[in-house]
Amino acid sequence: MLGMPLDDAVQRLPDRIPLSEASFFAIVIAIQSRTGGSLSEALGNLSRVLRERKKMEAKIKAMSGEAKASAGIIGALPVVVAGLLYATSPEYIGLLFTTQTGHIVMAACGLLMLGGTLMMRKMSPESVAQVQRGMAERPDSVPDLKTINVPTLIVTGDEDVLTGPPEAELMRQNIPSSKLKVIRRAGHYSPWEQPGEAGQLLRQFLDSVYGA
Repeated sequence: MLGMPLDDAVQRLPDRIPLSEASFFAIVIAIQSRTGGSLSEALGNLSRVLRERKKMEAKIKAMSGEAKASAGIIGALPVVVAGLLYATSPEYIGLLFTTQTGHIVMAACGLLMLGGTLMMRKMSPESVAQVQRGMAERPDSVPDLKTINVPTLIVTGDEDVLTGPPEAELMRQNIPSSKLKVIRRAGHYSPWEQPGEAGQLLRQFLDSVYGA
């Protein structure tokens, strides 16, 4: 590349380094060399865009991993519950194994569980990105929250990346007669991750609404 103009040299950079970041860099340099302006400002804007892309990529991977973990939990939960019932009340659950109706119910439930688990486990970052785009294009429904006129309990985890404390606080501010509780060391599925604390919050809320 010795002796080549800067923009021509940079245009060949993506051929040697096949990364989207290199393509963005080449485009910025080419535009700046033709139009002029502050190179530092252009590179600063590019760095912010690339950082936001990385953050979004990490968020999408986290959401995809959370869906796959949920699939594992949902798939294992019925087996665990069935085992506990068989150990504590074998005559209660024995009907599923000794009657034709029980066999049909077990087969139907097994097929539905298998289909749902496989569907969640096959969630790719691309499909999660499509869901994110769809969510971003939804109309703003925050004004509709003010129409809720029943006692409302808003529960979120302090590690929730989908509807975390900032989003939950926005809902609390817009829903009359609402309460916000944040569960520590919990993500998007706080009732599963911290079932004891989530159940206690729910009991306290119901007692405050209906009376102890």
